[in-house]
Amino acid sequence: MDSRSDKPIVHANTLVEKVLSACCGSIITSLVTTPFDVVKTRIQFQSLNIQNERSRLPIPFQAQCCYNADFCRGPTNPLPYAYSQLNIFNKEISKDLMKFNGTIDAFVKIFRFEGASKLWRGLSPTLLSAFPSTVIYYAGYDALKDWLNDTYIPPNSSLYWYTPMIAGGGARSLSATFISPLELLRTRLQSASQNQSTLDVLTGLKNMVKNEGIISLWRGLTPTLWRDIPFSAIYWMGYETIKTELNKKENVSDSPFTVSFLSGAMSGMIAAFVTTPFDVIKTRKQVEVKQTFSAHGKTKSVGVLSTMRHIIANEGARELFRGLTPRVIKVAPACAIMVSSYEFGKRFFSEKHYNTGILIKSEATV
Repeated sequence: MDSRSDKPIVHANTLVEKVLSACCGSIITSLVTTPFDVVKTRIQFQSLNIQNERSRLPIPFQAQCCYNADFCRGPTNPLPYAYSQLNIFNKEISKDLMKFNGTIDAFVKIFRFEGASKLWRGLSPTLLSAFPSTVIYYAGYDALKDWLNDTYIPPNSSLYWYTPMIAGGGARSLSATFISPLELLRTRLQSASQNQSTLDVLTGLKNMVKNEGIISLWRGLTPTLWRDIPFSAIYWMGYETIKTELNKKENVSDSPFTVSFLSGAMSGMIAAFVTTPFDVIKTRKQVEVKQTFSAHGKTKSVGVLSTMRHIIANEGARELFRGLTPRVIKVAPACAIMVSSYEFGKRFFSEKHYNTGILIKSEATV
């Protein structure tokens, strides 16, 4: 057995140590997985652009009897209105992007026509949001899990597996709410065309806040929570379960890093598959501009469940899994790298304190 795994961990990690471990993991994860996130967003957005020519989202509170009337067919659909107002794609780029035929094709065409750097577009807000999000998420998960185990779950209880699920969902809801404006900026940057600069995107967001208020920066939060809370609940429950089983295997348990990496990857794949429909809806919500109703002069946005029903009815259930491949390809290594880096960092600091304690004890006995 590896000598490192033989050492008893006698030091509980401090908050600073957890923060440092989480931040290092988030940097590595963001650098590796951002290209997959860009491709996933572009594929989902391309599908949205194509389907928009075929169907319209239902207008809340609108009588269906006049749906085809001229005064009901104006610029009330949020999606085409978004394209015209935000100019996310110009016509030339739109035609080219509509030719994406899968994940590999998207990688090749973005690299060829826009340059390799565009595969990391949105990296700055990703990193900026990753630090507070990761700290809140991972440190919050540990704190909630320990509190639940100490307060509500008896030792060796069959209910032990509930705690990762509850703690994961709770920690993610806090972190997602906190970084939602940065997530909105990242999605807008990644869905922008090569002719649209970062300044153009920022100007569009500035105008949105001016017209709709600061709360508009949290657009897409509801579908984000629909995606992230179940994702985290499934992920952490799966992670802790898989890790426990792998630790029972002698050929694997000798390497704590390998156990964390494999557990994170397998659990992440399952959670990503289950929650992809909400990721599709989140992307659509974050690139739309709220529609204006001429009758009432108010702005409304189509809800999550209404959007899901509309997609199934007009585009097919398969459309809810648009971008699944790049999402799974991104999420699986992201989860694996992040959680294994976090666990490695915590173990590193724990063993450092352990070794320091041994050294101090040895010097005291001399």
